[in-house]
Amino acid sequence: MTGRIEEQAHLTQVIADPELSGVLVAGGVGVGKTRLVQELAAAAVGCHVEFVTATESARSLPFGAVAHLLPENLETTAQVDLLAVIGHHLVRRAKGKPAIFVVDDVHLLDGLSAALVHHVV
Repeated sequence: MTGRIEEQAHLTQVIADPELSGVLVAGGVGVGKTRLVQELAAAAVGCHVEFVTATESARSLPFGAVAHLLPENLETTAQVDLLAVIGHHLVRRAKGKPAIFVVDDVHLLDGLSAALVHHVV
């Protein structure tokens, strides 16, 4: 990725820092935020990466943006336990590896997906 070396180096350091739990990549439309994060995730050898893409169309659905990550047995889960159950499911998916949870267009998350992202972080 031409011209993004400083950004890549900084983000790589942030991802590797065990004291930090997240990073936000922000910028104007079309500047390459998604591509930058995809390249960083691909280079994160030894990490488990989960990708979430929030969309306006999925925003009206509870857990719409993260539906592909949900365990199948949620209908038997009490509402008060939902975030914990899904969080444990994501930990199992990582199989002991450090996890990177990428959310593209975070501003379009529905409320429950946003709560899950907060819980995971």
